[in-house]
Amino acid sequence: PIQIFRPSKPEELECVTPVKKKKKHKKVKIKKYKTIECKLTAYCPCVQCSEGYGRHTSTGHLATQGRTIAVDPHVIPYGSKVVIDGHTYTAEDCGGGVGGRHIDVYFNNHGSTDRFGVKYKKVKVML
Repeated sequence: PIQIFRPSKPEELECVTPVKKKKKHKKVKIKKYKTIECKLTAYCPCVQCSEGYGRHTSTGHLATQGRTIAVDPHVIPYGSKVVIDGHTYTAEDCGGGVGGRHIDVYFNNHGSTDRFGVKYKKVKVML
């Protein structure tokens, strides 16, 4: 048999405390980055640009246009995501001519590297 509690005195109701529900907070993912001014140049797999290494990067990846950049790993660590003109690249390579705040953007052919030229821009390095 089920018993139903029916208080006979008003004092018996005072001992019941309502349970408050915890509010769920929305988690906001904040991307942290640092902005640095860099010299930008371009390279391709030709002997003139890559000193005979072709598409093989210093980190063991195959360089890919639109993804790979060569950096000085003391300034921008390997694997870092770098945003240049709204496009995200990955630091996967270094080169003989890359040092300090110098980034070399990978392209598939030498004509594209010539058209790219030399630029000085602020880039975002994701932390």
